[in-house]
Amino acid sequence: MYRLMLKDLRLHKRFVVGFGIAYVIYLAIFHSRANNPGAVSLFGAFLYAIIPLLIFTREDKFKAAAFNLSLPVTRKEFLQARYVLGWLVMLVLYAGTSLLTIAIPGTKLGLSAIFQVKLVLLVIFFMAVVFGLLMPLVVAFGFAGMIVFLVFCQVLGILFLFLANLFRPAISAAIRAIGEFLGPVQAGLGPAGSAATLVVVLLLFSYGSYRVCLFLFERKDV
Repeated sequence: MYRLMLKDLRLHKRFVVGFGIAYVIYLAIFHSRANNPGAVSLFGAFLYAIIPLLIFTREDKFKAAAFNLSLPVTRKEFLQARYVLGWLVMLVLYAGTSLLTIAIPGTKLGLSAIFQVKLVLLVIFFMAVVFGLLMPLVVAFGFAGMIVFLVFCQVLGILFLFLANLFRPAISAAIRAIGEFLGPVQAGLGPAGSAATLVVVLLLFSYGSYRVCLFLFERKDV
């Protein structure tokens, strides 16, 4: 697995370094001028998840998947390396952006605002969801799978805005009901228990995404 990860980094080093540095600088400047780190951090989490996926779709562009699978490795090992590398890239981008945000002169966000436990868990949650949902599409359809997902998100956003205006009272009541249900549960678990529960849920979700990818990948002709 380690050799496969190094191979990907070597083959895509210009892309990773170039886009990685550009993303970190852009997002750090964007964050440093924001009053509320929540919404900006979620936008950043989406971009953190996209970068490793773009690395993997480059093989689809250059028709290199057949070469990689000609190496003395199994498809399971190949996919495991992709998941581990994807998470390492996301976490490095997140950590680099957060530290640079604090270091920028005149930043509105300090250490306590950037590294709130709830905010960190929210970013990790959003990264896991985006990466976990997109990976099976990338494995099955390559770059086209990512495009389909992005178009679907846009259509879903328009539909949500339409339904929100049409059924505003019902949606507000449903959101309040969810909050009333989760509030006592979170209070009962406590901060540590809530964080641990979220981590377990994310691990199960990521494992489920991996198993779906493995099922698709083992039946894919390259």
